[in-house]
Amino acid sequence: MTETLTSSVIRAMISHWETSTLDTEIRSRRSNPAAVQDTLHEDEAEPLTPRPYVIFEQAPGGRNDHQSWSTTEGRELRNTFFRFSVHAGKKSDAADIAALILSRYNNQTICPSDSPIVSCRLQGEGGVRLGDDEWLWNLNFEVVFDAPSNP
Repeated sequence: MTETLTSSVIRAMISHWETSTLDTEIRSRRSNPAAVQDTLHEDEAEPLTPRPYVIFEQAPGGRNDHQSWSTTEGRELRNTFFRFSVHAGKKSDAADIAALILSRYNNQTICPSDSPIVSCRLQGEGGVRLGDDEWLWNLNFEVVFDAPSNP
């Protein structure tokens, strides 16, 4: 059951990206803004993906807190962790895109409305130069979600 719940959390995080203006804002920073390649990639990007782009990864989480909501069905809060990794040609682009992501996800209500997500909070961030013309900026989030408790 956890995999199904985690999948719904991932879908909610991606849906939130798709309903925001992040894709358009990131594409506008590309040397060819008309490039059709996605700006958000799960786990890894294809070779030669135009920058800037973002990689979205999930790390394992665990049970956060237990709450009994009724006598017949217990509920619990669980957490999982996500990282957005911004890949850009310039430090300023990486930092600006990281700020955009932060503004859309940190302490925000994550859609869709039927999402199990209770909260999404930044746990840490930072940028590093990878080469002469490549910067990486990581944003690490903790996502707390509502789930039925296991017997």
